[in-house]
Amino acid sequence: MTRPADVFAVPTTWHARHPTVHHLQGMVDYHALYKESIKNPSAFWARRPRDVLTFIQDFHTTHIGSLRTAEPPTPQDIENALVMKLRTTIGPFAAPKRILIVKDLPKTRSGKIVRRILRKALAGETEFGDVSTLADVSVLGEILKVIAEARA
Repeated sequence: MTRPADVFAVPTTWHARHPTVHHLQGMVDYHALYKESIKNPSAFWARRPRDVLTFIQDFHTTHIGSLRTAEPPTPQDIENALVMKLRTTIGPFAAPKRILIVKDLPKTRSGKIVRRILRKALAGETEFGDVSTLADVSVLGEILKVIAEARA
């Protein structure tokens, strides 16, 4: 049986270079690769960087909570992480005094956040105007409850 001209066997060496295969299995490999790039940059960068520098995404991810016991982060942990992220990326002036964590925000059916309702809820108003465009009106009750708990 002959194969069509457009079908060919993929060499096994190509499988190892596939982007989903992690070439660096840890930070030790990354540091060795970094040292190699400093010692001989022309030889290092002559290779395709994508093939060389793909590595596990967890090295870039900030984890909050306890990874050893697999405890979920507390709201206080999340609040602290958000404040620190804002302080380091934007600056200390951008860090809010208080963060309220809710499950969802008031959004239109197209997914836009209705800030007007959030402003009125934080101002203590209970009349929000036209809420017919909201995708889920029950979110308002939860937001008001979280605001009331924060003020208590």
